[in-house]
Amino acid sequence: MTVGYPDRTAELLDNSPIGMAVFDPEGALLRVNTALSELLGGVSKGRRLGSLIHPEDRGPLCGGTQRHLRLLHADGRAVPCLVALTELDGGLLLAQIVDRTEAVAARRLAEESAAREAEREVRRLRATLAVQREVTAAAAVRDAALRVVADRAVELFEAADGSVVELVDGDVLNYHATAGTLAPAAGVRIRIAGSLSGRVLAEDAPAHCADTATDPRVDRAACERLGIGSMLIAPLHAENRVIGVLKISARRAGVFDETDEQQLALLADSLSSALRHADDAERNAELLAERTGALAALEASETRFRLAFENSPLGLTLISMAEADRGRYLQVNPAMSAITGYPREELLRMTYKDLIVAEDVPADEVVREAIAAGLGSYRAELRYRHSDGHAVWVSLAGASVPDRQGEPLYLVSQVEDITEKRAADAELRRQARLLELIPAAVIVRDPDGTIRWWNAGAEALYGWPLSAVAGKNVHRLLGTAYPAGGSDEVLDGLTRHGHWNGQVEHLTAGGRVVTVLSRQVLHRQQAGADPQVLEINTDVTAARLDSSVLFPR
Repeated sequence: MTVGYPDRTAELLDNSPIGMAVFDPEGALLRVNTALSELLGGVSKGRRLGSLIHPEDRGPLCGGTQRHLRLLHADGRAVPCLVALTELDGGLLLAQIVDRTEAVAARRLAEESAAREAEREVRRLRATLAVQREVTAAAAVRDAALRVVADRAVELFEAADGSVVELVDGDVLNYHATAGTLAPAAGVRIRIAGSLSGRVLAEDAPAHCADTATDPRVDRAACERLGIGSMLIAPLHAENRVIGVLKISARRAGVFDETDEQQLALLADSLSSALRHADDAERNAELLAERTGALAALEASETRFRLAFENSPLGLTLISMAEADRGRYLQVNPAMSAITGYPREELLRMTYKDLIVAEDVPADEVVREAIAAGLGSYRAELRYRHSDGHAVWVSLAGASVPDRQGEPLYLVSQVEDITEKRAADAELRRQARLLELIPAAVIVRDPDGTIRWWNAGAEALYGWPLSAVAGKNVHRLLGTAYPAGGSDEVLDGLTRHGHWNGQVEHLTAGGRVVTVLSRQVLHRQQAGADPQVLEINTDVTAARLDSSVLFPR
């Protein structure tokens, strides 16, 4: 059979950069262009189409199909190709063949890269959990916990070369624990005002500086002096207040990513919890020292702290975000069993929804929207269903660990039992409704001065609504001026006798100085609960004595 081609058609076929071949109705090769000949190392006319295909890929072929096949090179190796077959006039078959060698190699590299990335994120997650366990183990000693975090932060974050725990000391931040390139800076003090750490303290939110040379929020001179090119900062908390920050740094700019931010937030939360336990242990040790001596106090403090830690630690969980078993617990610690009442083996057969009281379970569409939005770090308060049937209020803090494409791989969650705290808050609100009836200024605060609540009388006297003062220090807010005995007299009265009465001066929102008769009582809502101070202030400005007598300067 003689097959003719128009000159133009033959020219296009021969000069095409894509491999092309024409086969007769019986499948014998009639014409092959240069591109295909070079791709397969030479192809002779008369060969059957099937003989060009790798034996494992052979099968029925017809016009109008397109398949990924391996063709055989003259030297015997397989060449991955995309083969498209088109029927021509007279029963001829046109094969268009595209070399997929580079595409296959690129896909293989991408798959290998994704696998390495997933493995890296798992290693990072395991390392984070290991550091959290080490911090928890060192929580009995405040300085030890700080040192562990500073040392391990440099190891945990691949891009970091320095780390520091900065604690508030008046209007400055003290470099309390340092490591890596910042190790020589131990004891350095920087002003809170004008620094990025100061902004984190004020906003109680993490911050990321990609380049200290261009970021207007940083203390540039201090960064140049300490050799900081980029940094991540997360707040540290104790007793519902920010007490400092955890910072990791690098000499180079632009080296930290969102995963690093989430890891640092988790590490800062772990250190905050350890510091709260350490503070409790120190207070217990001081009380015992008054009764039994230094050695007995130390032994009792260690025993008491160990029991307190074992009975009320922070729960840690690892939750799957894979489509097949999304929401299932992959790993839980003993604390989680203590909080929920379920043994570890049973928890590992459950999902997070199985634990949550039905009314508190987030809707599926809310979860899907959160995942689609990136599902970064989160905080929430909700109820768990204890194994014996009662509800347990818990505070959740966690973050997702995403892959390179931003898809979440795992969810790390920290769980704290806040049932008693919520009950105490409810009791406080009940009492607050009664205190609203008192025309005088009524303030409920912590012994350190942190305002928890005040009534309408306080708002009328001082000019600030409750929403503006909650969480602030009453003495700094009102500029409290004490009588001759000073604040020590007030503290001594509250500590020894449980109450104190006297006159003090306060500064209102409008800048007016008022003299109040202050009656203060130290109050514990229930056994074991933290004490609070109930302060009732009556405005006696109009009848006050000469301030030079009451407040000698």
